[in-house]
Amino acid sequence: MKNKPVTKVILALAFVFIIMFDCSKQDNIYLLREINFLKLPSPSMAVGKIIGNTGKLFCDIGNSILSPAGVSANFMNMQNPPNEAFTKEELNDNPLPLLEQTEEKTISSTSGTATLVKEITIKNQTNYQVASSNLLEYIPFNVLPASQGPQVLIIHTHGTESFTPSENYNFSYTSNSRTTDNNYNVVRLGTELELKLKESGVNVIHDLTQYDYPDYNSSYDKAFYGIKSILQKYPSISIVLDIHRDAVSSDEGKKIKLTGIVDDKKAAQIMFVVGTDECGFSHPNWQKNLSFAAHLQQKLSITSPSLVRPINLRTSRFNQQFTPGSLIVEIGTNGNTLDEALLSIDYLAKAVKDTITDFS
Repeated sequence: MKNKPVTKVILALAFVFIIMFDCSKQDNIYLLREINFLKLPSPSMAVGKIIGNTGKLFCDIGNSILSPAGVSANFMNMQNPPNEAFTKEELNDNPLPLLEQTEEKTISSTSGTATLVKEITIKNQTNYQVASSNLLEYIPFNVLPASQGPQVLIIHTHGTESFTPSENYNFSYTSNSRTTDNNYNVVRLGTELELKLKESGVNVIHDLTQYDYPDYNSSYDKAFYGIKSILQKYPSISIVLDIHRDAVSSDEGKKIKLTGIVDDKKAAQIMFVVGTDECGFSHPNWQKNLSFAAHLQQKLSITSPSLVRPINLRTSRFNQQFTPGSLIVEIGTNGNTLDEALLSIDYLAKAVKDTITDFS
């Protein structure tokens, strides 16, 4: 009988330690600071709240002790969890030779699982039934005039993502299909997009931070605080474009480049990725984000149907909860060249400008 209090203390400490340890993992089900509790499929939401809020409390403690970089504020179970590690090897003095072989494909914009209009479909990877016919029938949000402050934020959660070297853009990789040189990675695409939008009168903020370097696994968590800080400083921003490039390989491991034909030129195909709240994290804007993507997709499809892939609707939210116009924009793949990706930026910039005009 005398050992019961000691046993209870030991069990309590063990419980605390387990929760703290679990909170340090990327795919834990508890939520980080300022995030609502997970919508648990429990018999009672009240019980779920108690569990969620208790987990949140211990996460704050465990995260500060065991995981300074933070746990994921976007994913319940990581989809294709990033496990890449950057090597610390120095760059070669000479660029890589142009010996990489790639396969070339075009993904039809009509190959998705849900039809929006004749030319536009959605690859729906969620359990939501999307009323796609309504996405183009209304303006999901208003964009403030450029005179009232920045309208668009361009960021790069995976800023070091790069392309296949070409004759015009030959460079050395820092890691597998990645470089920290902003002249050759997706940050370069953001810079070009920024310039073209500003030329057309759009007020733009471009965050040059490489959130994936040197720690790839915490990139979305770091970007979470980066976006939040910028939006607090510039509350006029309603559009956040997270510029990425995809990675596609053949069964033999060969890189696949995705291209479309625009004005008799090959451009990297564009895909919009839209997150939802299905994984349990609060995301009140996801349907507006989807509508915004549909408006952009329609304009790009008019330019060239082969320029766009189906809109990709996902269960995770990808830091898209902050504004009604937040999207991931995938420009080509690691098999595409920077030449092809930069050409796509020309058409993306025009579509964004025209959509802002419609929404103003």
